[in-house]
Amino acid sequence: MLKGTERRNAIFECIKNQVSPISGNSLAKQCGVSRQIIVQDIALLRAEGYPIISTSNGYVMNEMQCASRKLKLSYNDSNMEDEMFTVVDHGGKIKEICIQSSIYGTLVANVNINSRVKVIEFMKILQENKCNSLESVADQAIFQTIEASNYDVLDTIEQVLSHKGYRT
Repeated sequence: MLKGTERRNAIFECIKNQVSPISGNSLAKQCGVSRQIIVQDIALLRAEGYPIISTSNGYVMNEMQCASRKLKLSYNDSNMEDEMFTVVDHGGKIKEICIQSSIYGTLVANVNINSRVKVIEFMKILQENKCNSLESVADQAIFQTIEASNYDVLDTIEQVLSHKGYRT
């Protein structure tokens, strides 16, 4: 059974990663607590600013409308971290990375990277798991779906990426 903050973090991650609403009973079973504890935890998460809403079918994220753009990139492994920092430093979120490979076809990873901390965590996971280079796998193209609060922010991100040579 998870305690306090740890449980609320798990609840938030579970709701955030769901495509459809998840019931309080389901969350309660997953966390090993009563449904009433889940209701209280949801209230605390909302008070902290998490955009969780209740529906008749369960809890979902209240995703704000945002601008989104899929960009073709030409970075390499040595500057991938800087490219990701550029996106998040200018107000963007890397929603997914799409790799096109003649061997593997199209591979898509939902990464949801929205801060330098998340970039560092992502790079650390790649290193710890001795993942093959994205360059070696993506022999055709690498795309990122980037989200931002509006299209002006996306335009700025695209301009800076182009200036740094990360756009094709």
